[in-house]
Amino acid sequence: LALAGDALAPLGGGPATVASEGGPEVSFTLVDDLGFPDLVALAVHGGKAYAVSQTTDTLFAIDLESGRVEASTVGDGPRAVAVLDDGTIVIGYANERGLSVVRPHGLSRLDGPRGTFAIAAHGRTIFAAGQVDDDLWAVDADTGRTIGVARVLPNPRALAVSKDRVAVGSEQVGQVEIFDHALKRAGDPVAPTKRTQILSGRTEGYAAYVMGGKAVRGLAFATDRWFVSSIGPNVGPNPQRLEVTHDAGVGIIDAGRYVRHVGLGAGVTQGLASDGAHLYAADIGTGRIHVFDVRALTSDDAAAKKALVASLAIPPPPGFPLVRPDLNAANRSGPEVHSGPHALALANGSLYVLNRFTGTLAEIDTKTLALKRQIPVVDTLAKDRERRLGQVLFYGDLARSGMSCDSCHPDGHMDGVFFEKTRPLRVYKATTVRESASTPPYFVPTSTKSIKETCDFVGNRNRLLRLPMTRGEIDALASFSAALALPPNPDVSAGERKLPDGHIGDPKRGRAVFHGKGACASCHPPPLFTLDQDASTRGRAFDVGTPRAFPLRAHMQDTSIDRFPPPSLRGAWDVFPMLTSGAAGLGVDQDEQLFVRERFVLRDALEHFGAGKHGGYATLDARERDDLLAYVLSL
Repeated sequence: LALAGDALAPLGGGPATVASEGGPEVSFTLVDDLGFPDLVALAVHGGKAYAVSQTTDTLFAIDLESGRVEASTVGDGPRAVAVLDDGTIVIGYANERGLSVVRPHGLSRLDGPRGTFAIAAHGRTIFAAGQVDDDLWAVDADTGRTIGVARVLPNPRALAVSKDRVAVGSEQVGQVEIFDHALKRAGDPVAPTKRTQILSGRTEGYAAYVMGGKAVRGLAFATDRWFVSSIGPNVGPNPQRLEVTHDAGVGIIDAGRYVRHVGLGAGVTQGLASDGAHLYAADIGTGRIHVFDVRALTSDDAAAKKALVASLAIPPPPGFPLVRPDLNAANRSGPEVHSGPHALALANGSLYVLNRFTGTLAEIDTKTLALKRQIPVVDTLAKDRERRLGQVLFYGDLARSGMSCDSCHPDGHMDGVFFEKTRPLRVYKATTVRESASTPPYFVPTSTKSIKETCDFVGNRNRLLRLPMTRGEIDALASFSAALALPPNPDVSAGERKLPDGHIGDPKRGRAVFHGKGACASCHPPPLFTLDQDASTRGRAFDVGTPRAFPLRAHMQDTSIDRFPPPSLRGAWDVFPMLTSGAAGLGVDQDEQLFVRERFVLRDALEHFGAGKHGGYATLDARERDDLLAYVLSL
């Protein structure tokens, strides 16, 4: 189906239908992202700040003296921005390959990753991390020459650079990899382990059960250490049955070891910045900036536990609508939860804070640690206020429980595996929220049957039932969640394609296998490739060889579930790990720590787990399997 933009424009956002000739009407949801600016990256240089809005394809240049803002249209889905030492602006895109270079004489292109989510620069070298091919690039800004390309862990999200090293953090595995500037790997991936000290927060005392890390949301470098923002070490099955082990804060990597994590007990830490004396952390969950003493963080555990020196609220602009009026109370985030501090940059004695929900740039004096001003960058309320307030609710930790929708589903996607869900209590894969509004019911076993029911159940559970959600909150959260769309598939083509393991497959031939000999469509029928897309077939579960439990301390997990619903295959190219338990793709080493066992997770799910039960897969020859996999990756 192809619809021209000018034909869609009058529809605005919301449900719509289209009739195909000789076929039934097909329902779809039109998401008006052009009316929903979303500021996701920041860089500051030479008296100007630069911010990008991924949804509206916009670069904003903000004059820091006058507050004047200039907007220009760039490529599809700008997600990352950096500024070189001469003022050259570099932009990376979530939905395109390559980098844009913005100079006074115009915009040019450099080769680079597909789906760039992070950029860092050192001198004339640009480092960029891509989520399509899971790769890290080093590019010479002057010649455009590719210095090197390295394979990294699934969905790199954060980058930081030192004088001789570059660190990249994975969203879906929660590990940090360190390279030299030529992209030669410097040691094994680093993540929290059983020997990582957990200081403060909900999971203090549970280090012995840590199985790895959670999504790396920010990285910074200072005093020969790397600093990591996340929702904390990933605590696995434990005899106390502690679940939902979120403990947002900052971790310290010293000499290749994840030595400690300092928990905050609430919120979701995101962007980091350091001037050597202080480490600044943006907390999108509570609307605050946390300031740590670097010397204390890196000294010893006793000092690190007291390293937090300030926590500054970033209030929303006057008149900004509130999700509810009763936020100024004990054990609740204040009105600042509406700001959404996301990205940070240091320059000229100031810390600049990009606020995702209010569309402002805040300036904090690093000497007095006082908020000086906020510069309006873009109007975030011009169109869909309900969706904007839903964004606040999705990312916000209103009850200061340490939990939000975003903490398990970063930007609506997925954050590896976790130990929770009460009944049955076991290790689960965090599923993506993108496009899920069309495929209820949810959870295993089924417990909610619509996106609104899910927002009610999960939203209240995230708040530990101590701040009941209002009907307006549920509607707004459902509105935002339903608008979380899948990114465009980067590998839709009519011809053969190279698979992640080097094999060659033909999606066209694979489509015939999918609907024929493979018998895949019986459980994954189009257009959303799941039985849950249709009311008459929803909620069915099957035994296709899916393991009952992740292979880690299974005696501490509830293994009573042996049948699982067929998930949607849409967007399978960007899913890691797979299966309900996350056992496809991930493994456990002798120290009971998670590691990436198999990179081509789709083949792993089909061949390593129950190939004899999974449709007609066992009857396919090698070429048919490659063709089938190529087709599924094109969905």
